[in-house]
Amino acid sequence: MDATAARAAPGVAAVITTLEFEPLARADSNVAHLFGGATVEHYHQAIAVVVADTLEQARGAASLIEVHYEETPGVFDLEDAWTRLQSTGEPTANVGDVDAAFDAAPVTLDETYRTASQSHAMMEPHASIVDWSDGGQMTVWTSNQMIEWTRQALATTFEIDADRIRLESPYVGGGFGGKLWLRADAVLAALGSRETGRPVKVALPRPMIFNNTTHRSGTIQRLRIAAGADGKITVFDHTAVFPYAARRQR
Repeated sequence: MDATAARAAPGVAAVITTLEFEPLARADSNVAHLFGGATVEHYHQAIAVVVADTLEQARGAASLIEVHYEETPGVFDLEDAWTRLQSTGEPTANVGDVDAAFDAAPVTLDETYRTASQSHAMMEPHASIVDWSDGGQMTVWTSNQMIEWTRQALATTFEIDADRIRLESPYVGGGFGGKLWLRADAVLAALGSRETGRPVKVALPRPMIFNNTTHRSGTIQRLRIAAGADGKITVFDHTAVFPYAARRQR
């Protein structure tokens, strides 16, 4: 990444790139690192934050950052992941002889279900203001449904004591699960505030909300259930794939 031109642009206070950090610690509620390191884990992942006097100056400077990527193999299609799991996946839990019991059962069900991805599109975007200007106490104003969870996630991410973080969310303009966890907007605002010594606001543009916030992932799930004539279930075999994971339990 070359941010030379961006740093020289009018009104710019700081340009922070992902290559300046090792991957920040990841809270258990996050499936991807929110910043740091050279690996891109998902589409629209944050790789830099520009802090400027105005939104227009920040956007203009961001467009000047030159980025070069090295392509690596990946699995980007759920059906491909499903095919691989069928041929190579080992159960994460396996109790008893599932196949023999299933074949011997008088009542069986073997069905595969597919569910579509779903994303929230509330009118209020995901946005945060962070004042971490002295590098000591961090104050965060954000739209978030779970105050303590997010405070603890921030403490994990920045490896600081949670007592140094105050998080305020007096209003949530649309949640329904879409604003449960710590997101990139708060992390980027915190980094920008610490670097510039002043409060920083980061709001995710609408197109970036779908890949940087909580959503319901698409799934493919196969259920095999067997029961005796009395209705007692004797076999339960569940195989599922969804983004970031593939699991089989028997």
